[in-house]
Amino acid sequence: MPANENWARKIIRVWDPDYRPRWEIFDSLLQSLQGENKICLEIGSGSSGALEPAHTFKLKIHSDLTSPSRSLSAEIPFIQMNTYNLPIKNSRVDLILLRFVVEHLAEPQRAFSEFKRILKTDGHLIILTTNLSSPLIFLPKILPYPLRKKVIQHLFKVPDEDIFPTYHRINRKRKVKNLAPDFQIMKWDYLQDANWLHRWWFIIFFLWHLLTKWLHVKFLRSNFIVLLKKI
Repeated sequence: MPANENWARKIIRVWDPDYRPRWEIFDSLLQSLQGENKICLEIGSGSSGALEPAHTFKLKIHSDLTSPSRSLSAEIPFIQMNTYNLPIKNSRVDLILLRFVVEHLAEPQRAFSEFKRILKTDGHLIILTTNLSSPLIFLPKILPYPLRKKVIQHLFKVPDEDIFPTYHRINRKRKVKNLAPDFQIMKWDYLQDANWLHRWWFIIFFLWHLLTKWLHVKFLRSNFIVLLKKI
């Protein structure tokens, strides 16, 4: 169990027992789309993919631009691939996972054309990403990239090889709608990260979650999750 988790969950139970961390919400949505006859592709899995052996699919695939220095589950094949030129035939995939990937896309239109191409009709795309409408996201963008990188490594314990430049070219709701006309939005929710690796950051993030809830301004939270269906 990560350090401070018990301490953080006690605070959550008192102040907002309905709160769920973003990874739990992502995994719950992923599980709801499982199927023994389905193929699931995780793009940008890095060294800690969301797909696990317990997830039920006909085929599960981890992928990224480069091979991770730390091995993922040996039960799930890893394929090195370029997001703009996926080595997969048309209409073969049932579900694509993009967990903190789209903010790094320099050419999101090209990428979404590939997602559309390989997805079956009525196939789904789950996106979890940062929300550029949140001050917790757009204010740090004024920092030089090397400094932002060090902050990310310190706060979230992310390996160096899993950190890439961010462009945020699709990180608002209207941009997703404009970029993905061939997809139907099935679910959209704004989430607030409550990182408990550091107690003081947990307090800041969780207070922000409570504030956005009480003021009914959820669109100012640090992340959003969206479920898209190809139509």
